[in-house]
Amino acid sequence: MDSTKKFVVDKEKDVEWELIEEACPIGLFEIQEDNTIAWDRDKCMTCLGCLG
Repeated sequence: MDSTKKFVVDKEKDVEWELIEEACPIGLFEIQEDNTIAWDRDKCMTCLGCLG
């Protein structure tokens, strides 16, 4: 069973959805064609820049 939770971006309701991709200072977030968020967890260095 896949334990990862899928987050879906509603591009129509959230006009600033592109900020999600910019939140990671090293570019590990990417909005996919199906509007889910891909996160390259293996490369994450836990800098917490995405929270700030």
